[in-house]
This record gives sequence, structure tokens and C-alpha cells, in this order.
Amino acid sequence: MPFCPNCGKLLADDNAFCPSCGHNATTTTTILPPQKSKEAAGLLGLFFGSLGVHDFYVGKVTHGVIKLVLTFTVLGYFVSAIWRFVDVICIITGSYHDNWNRPLTGDATITKILLVLPILFFILAIAITIFVISPLFIVA
Repeated sequence: MPFCPNCGKLLADDNAFCPSCGHNATTTTTILPPQKSKEAAGLLGLFFGSLGVHDFYVGKVTHGVIKLVLTFTVLGYFVSAIWRFVDVICIITGSYHDNWNRPLTGDATITKILLVLPILFFILAIAITIFVISPLFIVA
């Protein structure tokens, strides 16, 4: 037995309109899950992105399964890692959408910080190598 999408009353199978509220009982309502957070998707992508966890979070199950399968192959792991990095950049810039093509909500401040810090440490390590360690190997 169907129910009225407006008031929830039980309807007969042949009712086109709800006898209680008069709502058109032939229309259906699609209920979408709430929009997902940029922060959560960004952090999941940053730490578990090669496994596709952030894709499962936003409802992109097919992408998540592909990344999960790719991760267990040698070449696929590198493809999945690059794909993860691109996804995190897209999440931060706001061009990443959920499975229903809705933008993610909020601001990914912590994700931005966690993405920038390793880059800064890498640059610092190169600078230290060039200016401190490399003069030790120069023979006069």
C-alpha cells in the first residue's frame, strides 16, 4: 500500500490524490543525503585517499572502488596516489562535487595547512642540503 508523500497517510492503490490532504499521490519525492563537508573530505583524501575513502564519503562509490583496486597493484598505487593528490587540490579549491553534483560545504582550512606543511618542509630540507651539507663535499 502506498503512502501520501505530503502527509504520510495510507492510500489505496487506485488513489491519484490523497483523500486526507488532496496532494497528488502520483508524484514521488527524492530525498538526498545532506551535503558533505570539505574539511572531512579533504582530510580523508589526504590521509586515506589512495584507498578512495573520500570518494566513498561523498557517494562516489565507483571511483572509490577503482582507487581501492588500483592501490593493490604496484603501478596502480602510483596512479592512485597522483589521483588522490589531484582530488585533494580539487576539494580545497571547491571544484570537487559529491555524487549528486553538489558542491561540498565549509572551508578546508586544516586540510590546506596539512597540505602546505609537507611542501614547506620539503623546500626547507632542500635548502638545508644545498647550503649546509653540500659545502662539506666540495674538495678544494
